[in-house]
Amino acid sequence: MKKEKQSRSIRMFHQVRELMESNLGKWQSIPEIVKTYDSFVKHLKKLLDLKPDLEMDLKSLKEEWEEKRITLVSKTFPIGNILLVYAEDHSKKSHPAFGINRDQMNAMKNKELIKTAELIYRKAFKYHESGLESYGLTDSMMTELDEALRQSRYAFKMRSDMLSIRKKTLRESGMHFKAILDLLDGRMDKLMSVFSGTHPSFYNAYVQTRKIRAL
Repeated sequence: MKKEKQSRSIRMFHQVRELMESNLGKWQSIPEIVKTYDSFVKHLKKLLDLKPDLEMDLKSLKEEWEEKRITLVSKTFPIGNILLVYAEDHSKKSHPAFGINRDQMNAMKNKELIKTAELIYRKAFKYHESGLESYGLTDSMMTELDEALRQSRYAFKMRSDMLSIRKKTLRESGMHFKAILDLLDGRMDKLMSVFSGTHPSFYNAYVQTRKIRAL
């Protein structure tokens, strides 16, 4: 609903601009209207420049990250269990990440999951030459976990970067959107009333255009 209302407002901004541009001769002799309109155009241009970032596809990035996350859990889970048994058998210092189950891993936040997988990989690499093969750990399992970590880090960074850009863009667009409304509501609507007597058709067209947002 909010997005739809904002879209109507942006259509209204465009129509205000078109109306003003097609009636330059009627208002360009009034300095305060010129100044207000110039500010309006400046903020509208900046708002439109941000449009591509607002429309970027975050769904595909989210889906890719979720896919990589599932793979990371599946590659980490068995190695963590192997490490738990190995640590118990050899009186090695265990770690809370050892023996962690799938449900616990699935419940982890993204950064925590990656850190846990990294820790398990490092520990498995450390003990690999000490007999982990007899517990079922293979070179291919280590290679696959290493690759799953690499892909997960990349997918997570891409998604995080895009979310950060999107958040910044939303903040900036909101600022320009508010500035435009403040200019129209606080200044332009009042200044344009001067034409209610001298150019009633122009004034009425402006008033009707401004009503688009409320439709």
